[in-house]
Amino acid sequence: MRADPVWLFDLDDTLYPPESGLFGQVDERINEFLELHLGLGGAAANALRRRYHDEYGITLLGLMEEHGTEPHHYLEFVHRIPVGDYLGQDPALRALIGGLPGRRAIFTNGSRRHALAVIAALGLGGLFEEIFDIVALGFRPKPDPATYRTVLERLGVEPARTILLDDLARNLAPARELGMRTVLVGKTGPTAAADYSIKTIRDLPAILPHLLV
Repeated sequence: MRADPVWLFDLDDTLYPPESGLFGQVDERINEFLELHLGLGGAAANALRRRYHDEYGITLLGLMEEHGTEPHHYLEFVHRIPVGDYLGQDPALRALIGGLPGRRAIFTNGSRRHALAVIAALGLGGLFEEIFDIVALGFRPKPDPATYRTVLERLGVEPARTILLDDLARNLAPARELGMRTVLVGKTGPTAAADYSIKTIRDLPAILPHLLV
């Protein structure tokens, strides 16, 4: 039997489903930021957001590198969203996550403020010992391998004791290479980056026996 694991949860489209529309609204706010601050039209803003996300991991890093954007202003702007309009209290999810053995933390490319808003809206307050957000990690987003090593160091945990759940396979790949166990949320079927895949976070109990061996 392994020692109790450390669970690292991505936030958006992992703790809640994409169908909520919340993260789509974040994308809309990013597009609006690009339109306002770079003078782009809607189609050009959307294309730039996608390119920066693909090339840099997050749009913000592309803006910082290529335009000198002040990150805190950007984060405040794009996360100025009434999260409670999209998410509601989820007692079943709280019972599921709260019942997991071991420690739990959030590992997100978003801001701490946004993470706290999502946690509060879902009714998950008090379940996570730490929030590793883009600011705390020095604006080095997933999938930068250095940021995974930083998280492990700050938690004082070995990779083999750590389980990362994320909705993007590319964010799981560095974790698996480091020796973490990985779960892809939102898809089912084999992927080179994930040890297991589940359709939603609610399907986690189905693979727990394998993760806790």
